[in-house]
Amino acid sequence: MSTPSLLSGGTRAFLLLSVLATGTSLIVTACETNGPQPTIRSDSSTVTKMKRGFVSGEVLVKFKPSVSQERIDAILKESGTERIKMIQGIGVHHVRIVGKESVETVVTRLSALPEVEYAEPNLLSHTE
Repeated sequence: MSTPSLLSGGTRAFLLLSVLATGTSLIVTACETNGPQPTIRSDSSTVTKMKRGFVSGEVLVKFKPSVSQERIDAILKESGTERIKMIQGIGVHHVRIVGKESVETVVTRLSALPEVEYAEPNLLSHTE
């Protein structure tokens, strides 16, 4: 013996179509919001201008994952720098130059080492 249906055939069809339409609408909306955004162009007088400089005596260094902490400490000491802090999440060492060498010289020397993924000045950005 079968149990009687609570909804008539027409009501069930209507509910099924409503659910399908809602799901399709959500998919279309998700695709539209995650797709490429239009490029908006404006004249240079309304565009925020960026100036870049760097913090004197500071460098950001990322070592390759296989480099031990002992080797990192040795490289930093040999390059005339000391760690200010480690930027968690991206594995970058924020270091201070303790000698009289320029930022450019230290970046060049560190970048040449096989253990270093990259070294760069601690860049500044500000708007006008």
